[in-house]
Amino acid sequence: MSRIQFPHVLYWLMIIGGGLSFTVPTFKEYGIIYTVILTFLCGLFSLAFAILLHKREYICISALLLLSPYLLLLVKYLTPI
Repeated sequence: MSRIQFPHVLYWLMIIGGGLSFTVPTFKEYGIIYTVILTFLCGLFSLAFAILLHKREYICISALLLLSPYLLLLVKYLTPI
C-alpha cells in the first residue's frame, strides 16, 4: 500500500473547500462576494500545488476552479429567466 503524500491531500482539500464555497450565496445576503474571493484563493493555491506536483490533470481542475465563480456570475446575471 502506498503512502499518502501530504501535497496531494492538501490539494484535494483546497478543491473541496473551493467547491463548497458555492453554498455561501444561499446563506448570506452578499454571499457571492465571499464565493468569488474564496473560490479564487482556493483555485490559486491549488494551482500552485498542482504545478508543484507536475500533474496536468490537477492543473486543469485548478484552472476550472479558478474560473468557476466568474462563469457563475456570467450565467446568473446575464441570462434572462
